[in-house]
Amino acid sequence: MDAKALDKLLKAQQEYFEKLLVKLLKPSEMNETELYSKLVGMIGEFVFDLTSGMTFESWLGRHRSYFEEEGKTLPESSKVRLLLSKLGPEEYAQIERKLLPTKLSEMKFDELCNELVKEFSDHRSKLLKRFEALNVKCSALQDIVEFGNLVNAQCERAEMALSIEELKFLFYFRYASDATSVRQVAMKSVEK
Repeated sequence: MDAKALDKLLKAQQEYFEKLLVKLLKPSEMNETELYSKLVGMIGEFVFDLTSGMTFESWLGRHRSYFEEEGKTLPESSKVRLLLSKLGPEEYAQIERKLLPTKLSEMKFDELCNELVKEFSDHRSKLLKRFEALNVKCSALQDIVEFGNLVNAQCERAEMALSIEELKFLFYFRYASDATSVRQVAMKSVEK
């Protein structure tokens, strides 16, 4: 072996060792499978429950950072698979039926999130939400702070920034005769 060949071999070997050393000293990054498994354990299941305010939008607000921060290195298909695995069985079946013939696993993450927000949101009218907020009552066993939190949440969901006319309608519906048919007819006419 001549001097040039030996010099070339030593340089190549030195470059290889430098790359290996950088790789060894670099903080270990989780591979895709480990990261996916970790996120599966961190993200709770989504079960739609309108009475408690558990919409997909509220669930996603709580878990979005897991997909965008911790899971940013995951490929799009893995994020979609992770999201689908976190839907309750009824929610999965419902969105799957709605979007047929599209395969859920072939959708983009943001596109799937938009469809889930549309499907699992509160579709009641503002008027109905406001009426329900006015009907919240504090039970004898309920903590006053807990009741205050409930009133706050109900009013925020009902978007209680009201005009005088809207407030009049709510009082009318709230304090009208107990005959529910009168209320229902009046509410339908106002919602139109």
